[in-house]
Amino acid sequence: MEIRDAMGYAGRVRALVFEGDISTGDVERALARPSDFALVSELTEHNLVTNLGRERMTKLIVAETTGVASHVALSTTAIAPALTDTVGTITNRIYTQALTIAQSYLAYSQRYVAYFTTTSFGSTGVVSEALLDAASTAATTNLFADATISVSKSTTQSLIIEHIVAATT
Repeated sequence: MEIRDAMGYAGRVRALVFEGDISTGDVERALARPSDFALVSELTEHNLVTNLGRERMTKLIVAETTGVASHVALSTTAIAPALTDTVGTITNRIYTQALTIAQSYLAYSQRYVAYFTTTSFGSTGVVSEALLDAASTAATTNLFADATISVSKSTTQSLIIEHIVAATT
């Protein structure tokens, strides 16, 4: 007899670049109505939830809140996301930001938002993004999910990354 787990996980990363800074109080509104702000570009990509991310999401479903995601890292290195990715996969980081918003919806969907101001990092292209449980590059840092994205931000622009991980059946 074959037994299968019907629970899967899917992710989505949304990146929005705005001219100038917006207040942290307006981040939620900028995500809901980006046209109300000086939107420069918007990108949505599906992402991969790693094996560790799947394990952590399963723990969140049963209300265990240890080792939760707390940071978003950006890198200039192109990656091919894989289930076995670790923090070492995300090399050449340009910035790691603590989450601005972390929300759960019925424990089956997690939403993480990080806001990068005009001074967070200089003009550069962002090629990959990762959801982590610490800002460290140490091997003990857990990588929940990662994605290949293509976003450019100048020193006069700000960036919002919205990362959603949801359980699917």
